[in-house]
Amino acid sequence: MASIIRVKRSTGTTAPGSLQFGELGLTIGAGTQANKGERLFVGDNSGNVDVVGGRYFTDLMVHAPGTVASVTNPTTAANGFVAILDQNRKVDLWNVDNLTLDGNTFSSTNTNGDINIDPNGSGEIVIPDDTFLTFGTGKDSKIEYDENGTDQLNITGADVRINITTQSNSKDTGAFIVEGGVGIEKNLNVGGNINITGIVTFSDHIRLPDSKELRLGDSNDLKLVHNGTDSVISNTTNDLNITNTGDDINITAADDFVVKVQGSENAITAIGDGAVSLFFNNAAKIATRIDGVEVTGTTDTDNLVVSGVATVASAKISDLTNNRIVLAGTAGELEDDANLTFDGSELSVVGVITHVGKMVNTGGIEIDSVGISSNIISTRTGSGDQLFIDPFPSGGSNEGTVIIKGDLQVDGTTTTVNSTTATVNDPIMRVGDVTSIRTVMTAVSSGANTIVIDSVTGLQTDDIVSATGIPGNTTISSINTGTKTITISNNTSAGITTTTQLTITHAKDTNTDRGISFNYNTSSGSANNKLGFFGMDDSQVGANGSRVWTYVPDATNTAEVISGTKGYLDIKGIYYQSGDFSTHGVVYFDSTGLQVSTTAPSAATITSTQLLTAVTEIAITLPSAQSVTEGDLVTQAGGGSQQGVVKTTSNSTTVTLIGVTGTFNTSADLILNGTGTGKTPSNVSTTYTSKPMWTTTIDGGTF
Repeated sequence: MASIIRVKRSTGTTAPGSLQFGELGLTIGAGTQANKGERLFVGDNSGNVDVVGGRYFTDLMVHAPGTVASVTNPTTAANGFVAILDQNRKVDLWNVDNLTLDGNTFSSTNTNGDINIDPNGSGEIVIPDDTFLTFGTGKDSKIEYDENGTDQLNITGADVRINITTQSNSKDTGAFIVEGGVGIEKNLNVGGNINITGIVTFSDHIRLPDSKELRLGDSNDLKLVHNGTDSVISNTTNDLNITNTGDDINITAADDFVVKVQGSENAITAIGDGAVSLFFNNAAKIATRIDGVEVTGTTDTDNLVVSGVATVASAKISDLTNNRIVLAGTAGELEDDANLTFDGSELSVVGVITHVGKMVNTGGIEIDSVGISSNIISTRTGSGDQLFIDPFPSGGSNEGTVIIKGDLQVDGTTTTVNSTTATVNDPIMRVGDVTSIRTVMTAVSSGANTIVIDSVTGLQTDDIVSATGIPGNTTISSINTGTKTITISNNTSAGITTTTQLTITHAKDTNTDRGISFNYNTSSGSANNKLGFFGMDDSQVGANGSRVWTYVPDATNTAEVISGTKGYLDIKGIYYQSGDFSTHGVVYFDSTGLQVSTTAPSAATITSTQLLTAVTEIAITLPSAQSVTEGDLVTQAGGGSQQGVVKTTSNSTTVTLIGVTGTFNTSADLILNGTGTGKTPSNVSTTYTSKPMWTTTIDGGTF
C-alpha cells in the first residue's frame, strides 16, 4: 500500500502562525487579494511563513495567452486575472482607467468622457506623410499631408466651416488668416465688404446685379450700372474721354445708334437697317439711302470723282452705234468698234483674241472639230471618230512628247503603239486584272437599277459594282451586250453623272488564258503570219491542282482562250523548287507526264516501266529462317552504309537482296525495315555486281 505524505492544511483563509524550516502549509478557503485563502506556504530558516503558490495564483493565469476579452477568474470573478501576452507580445483587449484599446478602436468608457493626447514638453503629435486623419463613421471628411503628390495639406470630403465670428479689419485680423496666397477652385461668396490693397486681376466676367453700380473715383464720379432695362455710363465731372492708341474703336448696337450734343440735339444717328445721318444744328444734312446718299441743301465741291456706279436719269452719246460694245478711247472718251458687237445673246469678235489669265466658261467650248465640255475633250458631232494630240506639229509626223501627269486609263477595245521602242519602268507588269474600270455614258437617276456603260466586254453576272451612289455589295444581275447596259442588284442611292467611273470587281472564273501574245512571219507573204503566245493556260490543271505555264508558237485565240500545239523550251538548265526534289534523286516522268524526282530508298516510287539500271545482287545466309517480303529494306547494325532490297518474298535461312550498296558482313545483326532481327549472317555471297538490266524501278525491285 502506497504511503501518504501530508502537510499542514486548513479549510479557512488564514495563513499558518508558524512553520518549521522547509515545512509546507495549505489553505483551501476561497482566496481573495485581501485574505490568504487558496495559498501554499513554506517556512524559512527563521520560522517565518512565506507564500510560495496556490490555486489563487494559478487561477489568475488560466486563460490562453493574448486573451483578455470575455475572460473571468474561474473561482472568484472579483479576483480578476493576469494579462498574458501571446508569442507576438499582443492581447486582444486593453483597458486603462476610462480608455479602451480594442482592435483598431481607441475609445473612452465614461459617459461624455474626453480623450486627451498631451505630449510632454515640446513634443508634438505626428501623423505620417500621405496618411489620412479621417472624421465621421462613414469617413465623411479627411485631412492628409500629400507628400508623394501635391506636397500640400489636403482637406477632402465634407465642407469646412469656421464658426468663429471675429471681424476682419485688415489682412492680419479676422477669424481666418492666411499668410500666403489663396487659390479657390469654385465660387467665392462674401457676406461683408472686400478690401484689397493690391492689384485685382479677373480672368472672366465681372457680374453685378441690376441697379448695382460700378463706381470709379474717390467721389464716385464715374458710374456704370444696369437698371434692369437700360445700361448707363454716367460721368459727373469734366470730360469723358475714350482713347485708343492701339488700333480701331468699334461701337456695336443691336438697333439704333444716336449721338447727341447740347443735351438733346441730334449730331449723328444710325438707324438699324436704315439711314445714317449727319446733322447741323439738329437738322439732317447728309443721309445714306438703300441706293446711295441723299444730300439736303447745297453741295460745294472742287472735283467730283465717282469710283462706283453713278445713276442718272438719262445719258446719250451721239457718236455711238447700236449693238456695238462701248470702249474707252485713248483720251478717256467713250467710243465703239464694228469688230466687237453684242446683240443681247451673241458676242461677236472679228480678229485675234489675246487672253491673259484664267478663263472660266460654263457650257463647253467648240473650236473647229474639237469640243471641250466639263472634263471631256472630244470631236464635235459630224467631225469624224479620230482625235489627234500632236505636241510638235511643225516638226514632223512623229516628233514631240506628250506628258500625262497621273494614271492613264484607256477604255477602248484595242490599244496600238506604233513606236519603234516601248519602255515600261514598272518592275512587274500585270495583265488580266480582277478589277476593271467602266465609264458611265448616260446620267443615272437615284433609285435606278440600270446603267449604260462604255463597254460590257469581259463582264459577268455576279461581278461587284462600286462607285459613289451605288450601295455596298451591289452585283451585276444581267448584261445587255447590244445596248451595253448592266442591271444591278441594288437601286442607286444617289444620282450618277455621265463620265463617272465604275469599279468592276470580277467574282467568277472567266475561263480565259492570261499572258502575252505576239505576231510574226515565218517566211514571206501574209499566209505565213503567225500568232504566238506564252502565259498561263487557264484550262490546263496540273496534278497538284495548279494552273500551268505554256508556250504556243502557232496559236489560235478564240475569245481569249489559246489553242494550238505547245512549243519547245530552250534553256540552260532546270531548278526544282525546295521540297520538290530529293538530293541525288533520279528525274523521271509520272503517269501525267510531269517531270519529278525520286525520293529516298525507304520511300521509293515506281518510275518508268522500262528503266536501264546497274544492279548488285547478294545472298545472305542466316542461322535460322527469317520471314521477308519483296521490297523490304534491309540494313545492318553498327552504323555502316549497307542497304539492299528483298528480291523475293520467302521464309528461309537464305535472304536474297538486290540494289545493294555498301558491304554486308558476318559480324553484325540484320535490320529489317528499321527493326533488328537478332540474327547475324553466317555467310554473304555476291551473285553479280553492277549488272545492267531493264527493271520496273531504279534498283530492280518491286515497290
